[in-house]
Parts: sequence; C-alpha cells; structure tokens
Amino acid sequence: MDDALIQASQVGDIDALYKLIWEDDDILRRIDEKIGRGALTPLHYAIKHENIYLMVNFLAACPESIGDVTVRGETVLHIAVKTNMLEALEVLVGWLQRICHKDALDWVAFIPNWKDEQGNTALDIAVSNMQIQACHSVVS
Repeated sequence: MDDALIQASQVGDIDALYKLIWEDDDILRRIDEKIGRGALTPLHYAIKHENIYLMVNFLAACPESIGDVTVRGETVLHIAVKTNMLEALEVLVGWLQRICHKDALDWVAFIPNWKDEQGNTALDIAVSNMQIQACHSVVS
C-alpha cells in the first residue's frame, strides 16, 4: 500500500490516490508518516514533483504533515525553495497564514525558522540562490 501511495504522489495521480482511499480509508491517517527513500511524505513528493493540486489535497487531508521534516531536516518550505517551486512556496506560506488549527501558531513560528542539517532556513537558501520572489514569500 505504501508503494502505491508513493507512486501516486510522485506522478500526481489523483485517481490512484482516490482509489487507495476507497480501498483503505485509514490511509489518510497515515499520510503524515515517513515513507519512502529520504523519509519523504506524500506532501514532500507532491511539492518536489510540482503538483500543487495534490499538495493542497494532502494538506487538506492531513494538516499536520506541514510540520514533517526529511532525514536531512528539510521542511516543505525548504523543498519548495530548493526545487524553485515559487507557486508551491506561495501556497504553503499562504496556507500557514490562514490555517485554523490548534497547532497553527506553533507551525507559523516553527516551520519558517527550521534549519536543515546544514543549518539553513528556507530563507537562507533563497537568499544564497538569489531567489528574490522566494525571499519575499518566506518573509511575508
């Protein structure tokens, strides 16, 4: 089941995802578990593979996945900046600003300031890569 979830996440196959949900309604509770190589969650895969629609669906299904980090200490913001996914970054930052969840204040303080294994925040990476729009998005 996890391999199928990883595959659906990688290719952005929303129909396959819905089929998996139909077959196993518990799968949504497991979305924020670390799966696959590099401890990427389906949300990380969706961002890495530039699938905004799937990313939004994963956030809706499991808001807690916003706080997951990879084995390299990367948040979803790190991945969006490193893959130069400005649209994903803007959606993630906007989602963090608008989310109504019991942990939302912690996420807003924690996620943008999280440092990866090299000691860089998403903003540090955007600055070093001269990604002006990404810098603006993270700071807002």
